[in-house]
Amino acid sequence: IDSAVAFKQWLEQKWLEENVAEHHIIFCSEPPQPGGLGASWDEIVSSLEQLQKDSVIASTDELFFYFSGHGFRFERSFGTQSDVLVASDFESRGNLCLKLDEVVNWLRSHLGRGKQYFFIDACRNVLDSSQIRVNDTLPWNPTINGEASSYVLQSTVSGAPALVASAFASTLLGGLRGESRAKIWSENPANGMLVRYDSLRTYLKKKLSNEQPI
Repeated sequence: IDSAVAFKQWLEQKWLEENVAEHHIIFCSEPPQPGGLGASWDEIVSSLEQLQKDSVIASTDELFFYFSGHGFRFERSFGTQSDVLVASDFESRGNLCLKLDEVVNWLRSHLGRGKQYFFIDACRNVLDSSQIRVNDTLPWNPTINGEASSYVLQSTVSGAPALVASAFASTLLGGLRGESRAKIWSENPANGMLVRYDSLRTYLKKKLSNEQPI
């Protein structure tokens, strides 16, 4: 929760400095924070659907999705794998979790054109269909405004757990604030120093290389 609160504060400050008047933040956690929601499967899915309702009139120019919690990498019987995020009410039923690629594809297809950034701090150790069940869960009703560009950055490599209390969250926020070489020169569009996804990813990989590869 602490890392998610810190990310939320960074995002609010970013939008304030950029004079972004219209913005919307949904915060799901267990326990719920003041003004926020819980992190059960129903509450997370309802939040995603609410994002779609809020962007019906105009496409979402910029979306930030931050997840810090339990996860795993699911291997289907025919060999393909996908990352899975676990809801707070998960016990043993696999339908109380969300496949990350489904979430990414759903948001890309339902919020219209723009840029979407996903930062995931969760384990990616492999479980198969003999150990757990995972279903497709999100209702499909894509927007007519086109698809967004999506960028996903995860705290660990495929097949590995995420370290408890790792430096990923603090290093990510440092990079987003433009520390060190996370900020690079760009002639388009700002004609100045800015943080891009590729420079942020390179910065994180170098900073965390002695702790855990990403």
